[in-house]
Amino acid sequence: MRTGTGAYPLRGHNNVQGASDHGAMPNYLPGYQLVDDPEVRARFEAGWKVKLPSTKGLDNKEMIDAIHQGKLKAMYLFGEEISLVDSNSNFVKEGLAKLEFFVVQDIFF
Repeated sequence: MRTGTGAYPLRGHNNVQGASDHGAMPNYLPGYQLVDDPEVRARFEAGWKVKLPSTKGLDNKEMIDAIHQGKLKAMYLFGEEISLVDSNSNFVKEGLAKLEFFVVQDIFF
C-alpha cells in the first residue's frame, strides 16, 4: 500500500452514492442531515420555502408492504430494478402490479 491511498468501496447499485448524498433516502435530507431534526428541517424549509414532513418516509421494503396493504397507490421509480434487489422478487412484482399509477424511468429496458 502506498501513502495517500486507501480503500475505494464500490456501491452495489447505480447512483447509490450520489442519490444518498443528495437526500434520496427516507430519513435524510441532502448531506446526510436527519429529517426528524427540527433545526435541520428549519434550515431546509427556509432555503426551499416549503414545509417539510417531520417524520421519515418509507424505505423500499416498507413501500412494497404499503402497496400490499392498500396504503400506497402510485409510484415513480427511477434508476433501480426494485424487484431484482429485493430478496422476495415475487412479492415485489405482485405489489407493483397492484399500483394504480406506476412510472419507471431507467436507461435499461
